[in-house]
Amino acid sequence: MNNSTTFNSCLDNVIFTRHCDLPSLTETQWDVEQIFQQWIQDDTHLNFVTLSIVEALANVFEHGLESKETSGKSESNVIINIARKASCSVVEIIDNGEPAPSTVREKLANNGSTMPDINASELPDSGWGLNLIQFAASTIKYSTENGLNYLELTFDDKPSVSR
Repeated sequence: MNNSTTFNSCLDNVIFTRHCDLPSLTETQWDVEQIFQQWIQDDTHLNFVTLSIVEALANVFEHGLESKETSGKSESNVIINIARKASCSVVEIIDNGEPAPSTVREKLANNGSTMPDINASELPDSGWGLNLIQFAASTIKYSTENGLNYLELTFDDKPSVSR
């Protein structure tokens, strides 16, 4: 990790921190699932939570950091923090990639909680990550500060009845 970049968490009571890179994404997924199994008893909800966290990380690598690396900017860094609150967990993903485009920020701000009703045979190969994140997370916050992007996802221990 580049020592000139400081990643300050906005979370209290962080119980898990990891510096991530694309090759370690599978290992990170396994660790996240193990952590969340402590609190989430519903297997389907656990799968949605884990997959949405991995999707958020993959989006950082694919969209935010890829364009940064091709532009020749400084070293790319990503960190994931997990904190525990009452009956929910908060995941914070911090990166120094390109900020999310305004269209993505608007979609995150709307935080819709239902997946679009569509036939599985009509699903595109990609482009479902934000829908999945919105479906699984009870709240989503995104901000940029001092060249860093902060994505904060809150996951309830029990799935919402409306989902």
